[in-house]
Amino acid sequence: AEGETVIYDFSLRLGNDAPESGVLWQLFSYGGGKQLGYATPGDGTDPTVWLYKRPDGTFTVSNFYDEATQKQILNIGALPTNEFVKITVGVHWSLDPAKGRVDVWVNGDPAGSLTGRPTIISPLTKPNAEMHIGTYGGNDYEAVGAVDFDDVVVVRETAGRNCAEPAAEFFNE
Repeated sequence: AEGETVIYDFSLRLGNDAPESGVLWQLFSYGGGKQLGYATPGDGTDPTVWLYKRPDGTFTVSNFYDEATQKQILNIGALPTNEFVKITVGVHWSLDPAKGRVDVWVNGDPAGSLTGRPTIISPLTKPNAEMHIGTYGGNDYEAVGAVDFDDVVVVRETAGRNCAEPAAEFFNE
């Protein structure tokens, strides 16, 4: 809900058949109880937060509202292959850009934050962001390659198991 903090905690492993590039994890927005799809960017139809593997081998986390004007990208660097990496994404859900926040940890170390944008991307979502795990890429976002996920936990208003030092101001707004 508006003003609520939710932690998305998981481990992922990139094997030899991992995609060259593609979306690996996302919080996808729904409104009115049905999927809105990708048709109209900026009206509550796009992924809210996603983890993306770029063709150069680095990874980014984005807070996504409108591709042209309101997409924020946090580069979290390269991740090792053939071993599990702990990823924690803390989202403070808000329609208010001053309060929306995404914090990211990799193996317990802070990787950075995205601020200054709404995290509830539309009043249509109310918010109802569903977590999607999988590999999506290519022209039609079909599944490409394989990535292993394990130890997936979603918790509210806590530092998460994989966070070394949560930002106090993030959890006390």
